[in-house]
Amino acid sequence: CWLASGAGAPPATARSARAARKEFVERHLLSWLPNAARQAERKAHPLWGGLLQALRAWLAEEFLPEDAEAERCFET
Repeated sequence: CWLASGAGAPPATARSARAARKEFVERHLLSWLPNAARQAERKAHPLWGGLLQALRAWLAEEFLPEDAEAERCFET
């Protein structure tokens, strides 16, 4: 896992970094993207709405993993 191997950081630091990244993505990105997609479909070209929805789906999948492999990154 790239996060666990980064610079030899202790597991607690890696977990803290993951929690901070998850909070940032949830609070500052995922929260406003659905509204931005709806507005883009109405006010701009409809393609922008789909692109923003795809971005939201990718962010959720990439940065908010809920699988066991992500947790194994932090095993000591």
